[in-house]
Amino acid sequence: MATFKIRRGMPAGLVGLLAIAMIGLPVSGAGAAQGGSTGKSSGKLSALQSRMWRPDGTVNVVATHGKSFYIGGDFKNVWNSSLTKSQRRVRIAALSSKTGAPIKAFHPHANGEVDAIAVFHRALYIGGDFTKVNGKSRHHLAVLRLSTGKLLPVKGLRLDGPVYSLLHLRNRLYVGGDFRYVGKVHQARLFSVNPSGHLAEGWPASPRGANGPVFSLAAAPGHKAVLVGGHFHQLLNKPKVNLGAVSLRGRLMKWTPPAVCLRDCPVRDLVASRKLVYAGIDGPGGRIRAYRWSTGRTAWADKTDGDVDAVALVGDTVLIGGHFTEVSDLAHKMFAIVDSATGAVSDRVETSSGTTFPGILDIRVSHGVALLGGAFDDVAGQGRLAAVAP
Repeated sequence: MATFKIRRGMPAGLVGLLAIAMIGLPVSGAGAAQGGSTGKSSGKLSALQSRMWRPDGTVNVVATHGKSFYIGGDFKNVWNSSLTKSQRRVRIAALSSKTGAPIKAFHPHANGEVDAIAVFHRALYIGGDFTKVNGKSRHHLAVLRLSTGKLLPVKGLRLDGPVYSLLHLRNRLYVGGDFRYVGKVHQARLFSVNPSGHLAEGWPASPRGANGPVFSLAAAPGHKAVLVGGHFHQLLNKPKVNLGAVSLRGRLMKWTPPAVCLRDCPVRDLVASRKLVYAGIDGPGGRIRAYRWSTGRTAWADKTDGDVDAVALVGDTVLIGGHFTEVSDLAHKMFAIVDSATGAVSDRVETSSGTTFPGILDIRVSHGVALLGGAFDDVAGQGRLAAVAP
């Protein structure tokens, strides 16, 4: 069972409640995120760690689907140190969730960084800062066959700037980034795609979208709205500082969490539970912050000494990644686990060495394994792509 260190300045009453709550922490299933793995899952994790093929450059995004997971970023090859072998995979690759080996039939390539990946209506959508995929013109958004990576039609989805986030929610694909036009349609930094693969009308309600880049999209509690995080001061022509929510009908919601700061505190990643919204926030320093969905008020906040670029929710815990070395004055290099209800920081520390910048850029959890992508030398003995217990 994991233990949680009491944060400096925590009220005495909350300390008592936390101690009582910890007595009943689950140690298997979803709650296993708080304290290691079962024997079966531990063996699976060890095998994946030792056999996984890893890229020779930065991993910006990790996405899971079925028995595979996809990585995108800025790399040219994937390699296996124990086999002393490499395979050409340019900025996107598909790997087996069981063995970590590259899927042989899947080998598309892009001429610029891949920053976002999502599966939508039996196709793989990729977004980023590229203009060609498989040698064909694809401006910042492309659609691929899941099995082979061969190009599919994009149906007018030509963008004039990079895509940073893709979200499949219900029957739409939501797209965020730093663009102003989709084809000839003015659609600043936000739009959605319908099931037929075309630009959907009416989302968001205002074509002005956001007045700064959108870095993260996530499903709000109840899956009736889209959370929008980034570096902006207006959302759909209304004041919102780096974080807001847009209903599935395209209307701006009244939910207004307090701004962390008025400048240079962009929201980099988002995830939500039934009642709380968790935001990974950049400097000065960095933060992981929980907001109440009912009121927008801050439930808790942990300060870090570097950016928090990745967040993931597992049972009763939140995994965070970035290029920090401390979380609430406790030593945690690039990776930490916090209690989702209180923000109390777990005492579990993953071994790490080498550079911390830019550190961990994305976290995805699947089949009892947390996959960490980024530009790091060593987390749990693994570089750029790591598998750890959630």
